[in-house]
Amino acid sequence: MSDRRFISEAGRIAEASPQPAARFIRVRATAGARREMVVCEGDDVFEIAVKERAEQGRANARIRELLAGHLGIAVSDLRLVSGAHRPVKRFLVAVRSTDHR
Repeated sequence: MSDRRFISEAGRIAEASPQPAARFIRVRATAGARREMVVCEGDDVFEIAVKERAEQGRANARIRELLAGHLGIAVSDLRLVSGAHRPVKRFLVAVRSTDHR
């Protein structure tokens, strides 16, 4: 048997599933632009321009919305992990399990 077992809350032995690797996305942001745009510059690297100014997190919120729409995921699946006050930002994409046992 595998050494990746644990006792579940119900007291049964269950197999531990491997955790998928986290996916980070790098964004170069421009706030206060005339036009909004999303440009994919490579694997997990984007350039995003938004009309909102960088005040009280408005630009970050709009960047998150545009990025989620471009990736086809929910806004709640993206988390800003660094760069809240900088033009270069890193987002973490939440990995959802598709195994519903």
